[in-house]
Amino acid sequence: MELTVESWAGSVFDHEAAKPEWRPSAPVPQIMADLFEHSEAPLRRFSDEQLNQGFWSLCQGGGPMQALEDERISWELRLRAIRSFVPLFRDLFATRCDRHLSHLDRTVQAELCPLNSACYMWWDFDCWVAKPSDAAHRRVDAAFLDAMREILKIGHEACQESALHGLGHWHHAYPAETARIIEEFLAARELREELLRYAQNAQRGCVL
Repeated sequence: MELTVESWAGSVFDHEAAKPEWRPSAPVPQIMADLFEHSEAPLRRFSDEQLNQGFWSLCQGGGPMQALEDERISWELRLRAIRSFVPLFRDLFATRCDRHLSHLDRTVQAELCPLNSACYMWWDFDCWVAKPSDAAHRRVDAAFLDAMREILKIGHEACQESALHGLGHWHHAYPAETARIIEEFLAARELREELLRYAQNAQRGCVL
């Protein structure tokens, strides 16, 4: 059967949220980019719980998202897939997630939109790791950093917190770049005190 956006989305997200051991089949970066670039219609039929579980399965524990770091796959396809994170955050996470800042109080997570979990942890999954000492890998890191920069421009605090979370973790590998991206973000807008403090901590690499 031909792999399409609809069939791949079904293989990833069309599962009961109570099945945590499920793992999706390996994705094709082009299909992933097609889905993430225009996520609203094909993902509308899935619950927040299904979407959250599907994203965790894609990204965690050696998930298929590791294909984005696979040098055997065309760089053009991988770059497009990484860039597609931006419309995914803008069109999906920003429309379905609560505006709660997930780093503040983990005890209230049960009351939040389940999709906030994947949104907040997106850049903390173990399927991509910054490798500044690897010359071939630096273009991958640069694409991820650029995606975080663009996601910071989305006017939704959960999306901004997610990007800051990622930048804070990447500070150890790219201190100058991450600090500069956050400085640009801080200079462009006024933030509520809690998000401002989180941004300042991320600028020093002090995030959990």
